[in-house]
Amino acid sequence: MAAPRAAAVARRRGLTVGLTAAAIGLAAAVGLVWLQHRGPRLAPDFAVPDLSGQAVRLSALRGKVVLLNLWTTWCPPCREEMPSMQRLYERLRDRDFQ
Repeated sequence: MAAPRAAAVARRRGLTVGLTAAAIGLAAAVGLVWLQHRGPRLAPDFAVPDLSGQAVRLSALRGKVVLLNLWTTWCPPCREEMPSMQRLYERLRDRDFQ
């Protein structure tokens, strides 16, 4: 008698796990579809200081390609990439690149 009961419990547990996994999968799929159909959103306006300390607002750069690279002077990889950032800017500055 214990074997049929154990089998029923195992079936019920398997069904519960399966339905839960299906519900999570369905929720994820609906969420992804919703995110894709929501359309592009503008970045919120913010201001950051440039190298001379002047505030630059994102809204002032409307229509330009903006590359925002966050770095610190104590970060060796950050310092190593700065020459390549400068070369990129020099190559693209005439194309509304900031």
